[in-house]
Amino acid sequence: MLLRIFIVLLCLACTSCGRKQRTLFQFPEKVKVKISKLSLPSVRGLQVILSKNGAHLTWHPIDLTLIEKNAKFQLSFEGYHVYRSARGYFVPKKPITKKPIKKTCFVDTSSVVQRKKYAYLVRGVFSCDQTIVQGPASQLVGYKK
Repeated sequence: MLLRIFIVLLCLACTSCGRKQRTLFQFPEKVKVKISKLSLPSVRGLQVILSKNGAHLTWHPIDLTLIEKNAKFQLSFEGYHVYRSARGYFVPKKPITKKPIKKTCFVDTSSVVQRKKYAYLVRGVFSCDQTIVQGPASQLVGYKK
């Protein structure tokens, strides 16, 4: 009998009957940090050299000391994304690198197959509180095959 009464009271305590549940514990809200792309360092010195193996891209590494000077939030450098544009040098939305690359060079071998105008740009990839943030784009460098 006492067990049945306890179960009924437990069910009544757990259900809300359409009312808003009260929170028993107060957790601090997670603060979202807004990061401006302009506060992140950009890739400089992008060069494209065409060869029979493909388009060889090289660029200067991002100065990581510029990231450490920004004390508002904790950023970590993940790598670089490379973008290729074939239509009139418009900035593409998706990178041709699926994951950020750590090197400061990249070889686009798919450019050998197609004979079009291509332009490339590189962006630094950073993470802040498990959120991926892309830095500003490098200059758009192109070639005509």
